[in-house]
Amino acid sequence: MTILDLTPADLQIKVTRGDTYSLNLEILNDDDSPRDITGATITLTVEDGTTQVMQKTATLTDAVNGQANVTIETADWVDVEPRFYKYDIEMVESSGDVTTLFIGEFNVYNDVKQ
Repeated sequence: MTILDLTPADLQIKVTRGDTYSLNLEILNDDDSPRDITGATITLTVEDGTTQVMQKTATLTDAVNGQANVTIETADWVDVEPRFYKYDIEMVESSGDVTTLFIGEFNVYNDVKQ
C-alpha cells in the first residue's frame, strides 16, 4: 500500500524580537521542479493559539520559478511579546486552491536591549 503524505512541512522558526528577517521561499511541485506561483498569494500568520499577532504577505520574487520572500521589519514586532507561538505559511493560488506550505513553532526571544 502506498501512503500519500499531504501534511505541510513542519519547520521551527526562532527569531529575536525587533530584528529584521527575510525568509526566502522556494515552492516546488511533487517532482521537485519549481512550481509556477504566478497570481498566488502567500501569507505568514503567527498566532498565540487564539489571537493573531502577526500576518505578513510574501512578495513573489520570481513567480514562474516558485520563489517568494516574506520580510519581517522592526515595526512588525510592536505587538509581539517574547514567547512561543504557532505559525503557518499558506498559499492561495489564482484558481482559489489553498495549500498550507509550512507549520510549526515560531519562537520569539527578547533582545538583550529590550
